[in-house]
Amino acid sequence: KDKTMLFCALARAVGLTAHPALLHTTFGEHIKTWLPTPLAFDHVIAILTDPNSKEHWVDPTLTNQQGGLATRGLPDYGCALIVRAGNDRLSPVHPPPTARSSVKYLEMFDVPGFDQPARLSVRTMYTGLNADAVRRDFAQNTPAELGKSYLNYYASIYPGLTATAPLRFNEHARENEVFVDENYSVPNLWTLNATEKKWVAEFYPKPI
Repeated sequence: KDKTMLFCALARAVGLTAHPALLHTTFGEHIKTWLPTPLAFDHVIAILTDPNSKEHWVDPTLTNQQGGLATRGLPDYGCALIVRAGNDRLSPVHPPPTARSSVKYLEMFDVPGFDQPARLSVRTMYTGLNADAVRRDFAQNTPAELGKSYLNYYASIYPGLTATAPLRFNEHARENEVFVDENYSVPNLWTLNATEKKWVAEFYPKPI
């Protein structure tokens, strides 16, 4: 992987210690049970030693990444063979706990009246590799395309739903957190049950 080799060369040029590391993206830790074979590896990442002698795993081939080494997304590769003199064993490769990928949803309904459209606001927070994926989506698609895609996601359960504001993207780059805000009008959220004479609404935990 030329990106990994370039990363290691640049790191060494500024006085850091960096080595390439071989791994398998599909079989992960299962290669521990294999007999020695070059087929045990299909990818190359790097391990970096900072000035405090702490080691950090990085994948220079990933794109759209932000955040420090403690929060930057990393797949759970399982284990890798560090290419450095004297090393003859596999090392564990796991993303740090502060860089785990996650998605958190906050959906809020504001209902001015049973017979009036409800207002739906959605804030979604992404971390780790999920944050990288959202950055990529916003870099590769137009706001109109993304707005339509996000709207269709909720329109499938709330017919007639319309957007009341453009889709908004913002992030805390240092913490590697990405936020997406959506705002909609939901007509006919409530229906009157004529038999029981009650207003009824259904809410769906679609992200789950």
